[in-house]
This record gives sequence, structure tokens and C-alpha cells, in this order.
Amino acid sequence: MRVVIGGVASRHALSVDGLDDIELALETLFREEPVEGNDLTLTVSVVGETFKVALGGLCSQLVRQTLSGTEGSDFRRDALSDVLRMLMDSLVDGYRTEDGPTPGSFSVEMEKRIT
Repeated sequence: MRVVIGGVASRHALSVDGLDDIELALETLFREEPVEGNDLTLTVSVVGETFKVALGGLCSQLVRQTLSGTEGSDFRRDALSDVLRMLMDSLVDGYRTEDGPTPGSFSVEMEKRIT
């Protein structure tokens, strides 16, 4: 993961701090995934002045609800959800969740401006 992101980042002048932010955001998402779960996919692209990363195959519904803002009546807001949202808001310029190809799976798409 680090090699792929680092290679794309170096070709598109993403700063070291920007690269560190994206890697920390990804590691935060990984941390909440079960050891045994879906296969994860990583997509990296650059569109204009925006570095985009999508991590697919995630299955932690707490992460999904926290990042998508779909906090239903059964959502248990706790310190983890507060920290997760605070970290993502401070590390990347934008993020969103998308449904995945299998039931219960989803992806998180993140953007970081190249400046």
C-alpha cells in the first residue's frame, strides 16, 4: 500500500505531509476492520490538483455510519466514532462512503489537494 501510494504521490508532487496524512487515514480505516473479512482494494488516482484514494471491501458498520452521517436510532455514538470523524476531517480534504459489491461491504473515497 505504501509503495503504491508513495509512487503515485512522488510523480504528482504530493507533499510528504500530504502523503503521511493519507497513509494515516488509511491505517485508521484498516484498524477498525476485522482480521478475517472481505478482500480490500486500493485505488489511487490524480485528477487535476486532487489526489484521490479509494479503499474498498470494508465491512465495519460503525465506520460506515460514522463517516456517512447515517447515524440511525441503533447507532451507538462513542469515543471511537468521535475520534474517527475528527481524524478523517483533519487528515483529508474530503471523504465519502459508497456501497460495495457485496452485501454489507463499502468503500471510503478520500481526496487530498496537491499544493
